[in-house]
Amino acid sequence: MERFLALLHERQPIDLWDLTRESELYIRPILSLLFSLEKNGFVSIGKNGLLRLTGKGTKLLKHLSIEKIDKPFTGRPEFCGLLLSPKFKKILATVRELYTKVIPQNRFDQAPLVPEAAVYKVAYAVGKGDATNKSFVSVGDDDLTSIIMALSGAPKKILAVDIDKYLLETIEEYADKNNLPIETLQMDFRKPVPAEYTNQFDLFITEPPDTVAGNSLFVSRGVELLKQEQGMVGYCGISLTACPPLGLLQIQRNFTDMGLIITDKLFKYSDYPPHRTELKHVEVPDCYDAFYPPEKPWYAADLLRLKTTKKTTPLFKGVFKGKLANYKEDSQRYQ
Repeated sequence: MERFLALLHERQPIDLWDLTRESELYIRPILSLLFSLEKNGFVSIGKNGLLRLTGKGTKLLKHLSIEKIDKPFTGRPEFCGLLLSPKFKKILATVRELYTKVIPQNRFDQAPLVPEAAVYKVAYAVGKGDATNKSFVSVGDDDLTSIIMALSGAPKKILAVDIDKYLLETIEEYADKNNLPIETLQMDFRKPVPAEYTNQFDLFITEPPDTVAGNSLFVSRGVELLKQEQGMVGYCGISLTACPPLGLLQIQRNFTDMGLIITDKLFKYSDYPPHRTELKHVEVPDCYDAFYPPEKPWYAADLLRLKTTKKTTPLFKGVFKGKLANYKEDSQRYQ
């Protein structure tokens, strides 16, 4: 509650979506606090959806000794203040157009990043030297990561792996038309990686379901695809908004059990579009129904860079029989 009130105190008037975007809290306590504080008269919600502390709320701050957070930096620049080169700006323009041809499939829990986030994610990996003259595999490709990588010209080998046949056909069609070195593999990640593809790649990128099972399985399959050498690299997105704290802890343990080192963590680096990030595992408080659905990006993922060690091994090698996108189950299991 202190973090919620301190952020509200600093940024008011602010709407729920911006408050969620700026917060590091899990979505359930954010919504519970909003509902309770509004119901008890500590927070008001204007007709424009903006949140403000009431006089009663201001007194509560004083009672709890909550002050505005000291701001040593002027704002929080998007994408950690990194700016795309002209080459990657051109790639972004191409990706924006391609996104209009991709239809996300709810049955696969597909939720592509906004085009800017998809390009910036690849640009970060290229800038770290992880892709140049390397073999790259996209573990799930609804963000068109394979095409972005190919347009960058960095990798020498590219494989796009996804369960969605239509998506892969779209990638193949564009690759053939533009002479891009992209291979595709239709695969359900609940099944083992075909033997001919294991231990073949230097780099993987994945944006898995924001659940413990989804994140852990996709990263594990990525590890299977990487060469069994120290220093191979993987990137994955994970949302503090959608995954409960104890769920994040379990994911961290699973990374350790796989022998992976987290070398970089970029806070809320990657935005999702608002229309693909409905609150599917929680209920919007009654007091905020009038301002739903959101019209701005509010749901974001941290970008993690993982590196293999001599002890790296996949967490799952056989058939995975669990559910990958059960957000409600995670909220109950990892309370």
